[in-house]
Amino acid sequence: MIEKIPVSVYVLTTNNRRTIERCLKSLSWAEELVVVDSFSQDGTYEICKQYTGRTFQRNWTGHREQYQYAADLTTLDWIMFVDADEEIPPELVEEIRTELKGGPNDLDGYFVYRRTYYLGRWIRYGGWYPDGEIRLYRRDRGRWEGGLHARLVVDGKVGVLKRFKPSTGILRSQRPIFFRAEKSLPFSDFFVTPRFDSSKSTFLSQDFGMGYRVLSLSCRPCSMFSSSMPNFGN
Repeated sequence: MIEKIPVSVYVLTTNNRRTIERCLKSLSWAEELVVVDSFSQDGTYEICKQYTGRTFQRNWTGHREQYQYAADLTTLDWIMFVDADEEIPPELVEEIRTELKGGPNDLDGYFVYRRTYYLGRWIRYGGWYPDGEIRLYRRDRGRWEGGLHARLVVDGKVGVLKRFKPSTGILRSQRPIFFRAEKSLPFSDFFVTPRFDSSKSTFLSQDFGMGYRVLSLSCRPCSMFSSSMPNFGN
C-alpha cells in the first residue's frame, strides 16, 4: 500500500462521471480527500462516496466561494486542489513527498505545471504548454479571490515543483463542446471520451484528424470545454 502524504486534497464536482474516477484514483496518496459536489445528476456524487467519506453536497454559489468552502473543510496543514478532470501522475506525487518530508521548509506554496489533453492529443502549442498554477499550499496562508476566473493567492513564499518533464505535471482531460451530439451520433464518444494513450484514431485519417483538432482548438476558448456550467479549471 502506498504511504500516505500529509496533504489534504480537495476537488469540486458537477456531473463529472466521465473523469472523476480517474481523478480520485490518482489521489490515493493523500492523507485526506475532500469532495464538494454541486448536486450532480449523473452519479458523480455516488462515485465520490466510494473513495472518501468526506464527500459533501452544496449548491453552486460561484467559483471563489465554492473553492474556498472546500478548502475550509480540509484539516491538514498542507492542502492542494485538483480539478475533477485532472490526474496526478506518480512522478509528481513523489516530488511532493520529497518536498514536504525533506526537513525545514520556508515555503508557503508551490506552483505546479500541467498539460492539456484535448481531442486525442496532448496540446504542446498555442500558449497552452507548459501551463501551471499554484496548487499546493499551506492552509493558513492561501485564499481564493476573484469571480468567474477565481485564483488562489498565497501570502508568503512560493516555490516551483521543478522536476517538470513530459511525464510530470498534472495530467488534464477536457471534453469538447460538441458533447451534446452524444445521444444522436454513434461516433460522438470518440470526441467526448478522454483517451490517455498514444495510439492513433482509426476513425479519422491522421492528416484530417490532426487538422480537425487544430481547427477545433483554435475556434474554442477554454471556458467552452465543459459539458455544463460551472466549468472547473479556469
